[in-house]
Amino acid sequence: MNLINQQDDFTCGVACAAMVAGVPFESALAEAAGFIKVNGMGSREMGTLLRKLGVRFTRKLFPELRRTVPHIVVAPSLNVVGGLHYIVVDLSNGVVEVYDPQRGRPGKQYYRHRSDDENGVALTAYAEVIRIDGAR
Repeated sequence: MNLINQQDDFTCGVACAAMVAGVPFESALAEAAGFIKVNGMGSREMGTLLRKLGVRFTRKLFPELRRTVPHIVVAPSLNVVGGLHYIVVDLSNGVVEVYDPQRGRPGKQYYRHRSDDENGVALTAYAEVIRIDGAR
């Protein structure tokens, strides 16, 4: 999986959907154009976007992460007070890989990709998980 950066503070969901679907950010954004909100997207909109991109998924609340597939995880935002943030956690290669679409954006905090990344913040809490069961 390749990291795709979000373009502003509220397109993390689009970037994560693009990552798991294997499409460019612009393609996912075009699919979300009719329902994305000014302040991002909620759980319902994420499900709609994933379906439009041909991604099969299962929504879970507070589950354990399965070690064989990627997951879209809703975590506390590190940059918007009181906000939520979508990231991708991929365990399919036997190691925990965190793909935070904020990573690399100037002045933004992001969740750690690897344990040796001193600039990132360790993921310690999450609220909802969307387990990716397959894509087109």
